[in-house]
Amino acid sequence: MHRQIARAERVAPATVQRQISRLGRHCLLFHARQMEQIGPTPEIVVDGFET
Repeated sequence: MHRQIARAERVAPATVQRQISRLGRHCLLFHARQMEQIGPTPEIVVDGFET
């Protein structure tokens, strides 16, 4: 898939891979920071059962 994107955008496949990797790292960092702010959920309800 990265090769197709690179071909369509007329850039090297390594450029696409590098940018996708960078985006992935940013997503992981964003997710980790969001989880720190909200903390764990005190209770979960599934199909009417509470745990």
